[in-house]
Amino acid sequence: MPFLKRRLLNALAVASLVLCVATLTLWIRSYFIADSLHARTERFGASIYVCRGSLCVGAWRWHGFHKSVPFYQRVAVDEFGSVYWQNYLESGNGGINLLGFWYFDFTRGKQIESLVVIPFWFLLLATASFPCLWVFRTRQRNWRDHHRCCPACGYDLRATPERCPECGAVPMKAGPS
Repeated sequence: MPFLKRRLLNALAVASLVLCVATLTLWIRSYFIADSLHARTERFGASIYVCRGSLCVGAWRWHGFHKSVPFYQRVAVDEFGSVYWQNYLESGNGGINLLGFWYFDFTRGKQIESLVVIPFWFLLLATASFPCLWVFRTRQRNWRDHHRCCPACGYDLRATPERCPECGAVPMKAGPS
């Protein structure tokens, strides 16, 4: 069971590292190219925007069919900022800002829109935390194996290699000192 658990945690660490690299790439790219992805029905819609170091997730509802929103849009950051992004940041209509996190909930004509903005620095920290923890735990385990310490509590096993006198754990293998 510990072998399977370790393999699963290794796979999760690799997946988290891949997400971390993808987040870093999107963060850098967001200062040069703005992307927006939209999904919509006749009355509801959802959008994801990447621009200026932030990931924005929005949802809207309108009265009547709205055909003007393309499914995918890729524009220069300056154009996107002047046309769309600044409408949110400068509107102040129900917007809450804290450490780069934004929340907007407002009405524009017949359209009711909510938007959550998450800065990429937060996403980078969230995705990098698991690989960092994995590296720390792996180094700690290797150090304990090398210095003949108990894998459960870290007690020095040089005098009693068969069993830990501190916690009673039996080491899996007793190697030469």
